[in-house]
Amino acid sequence: MKFYDVVFSIDDFLEIVERKNGDLSDCRICVNYKTVGEPFVRVSVILSIRLGDRVLKCIVARRNFNGYFIFDEKSRENAEYRKWLEDVYKMVEGKLGFKPIEGYWR
Repeated sequence: MKFYDVVFSIDDFLEIVERKNGDLSDCRICVNYKTVGEPFVRVSVILSIRLGDRVLKCIVARRNFNGYFIFDEKSRENAEYRKWLEDVYKMVEGKLGFKPIEGYWR
């Protein structure tokens, strides 16, 4: 059985990992999509790391997009989504000092 802890600040995430002597090279990043109403999709960028018998997750960024257009390559919504995701990944890479592995801990 795994236990999850969730924080909403990357600085808090890094502080907890340091305090628990975690290895940041085990950090994973993923993008989560959840339907929130008829046309909308909530997109979350999540960092996770395993610390002993617990998994620490950080909701780095979260934003709602129109689900009808987010995956349409020619739409303005898709361009906004791609730019937002790129900015979030750059921010994470800047804070961690490296690009984390794609995936997540369960």
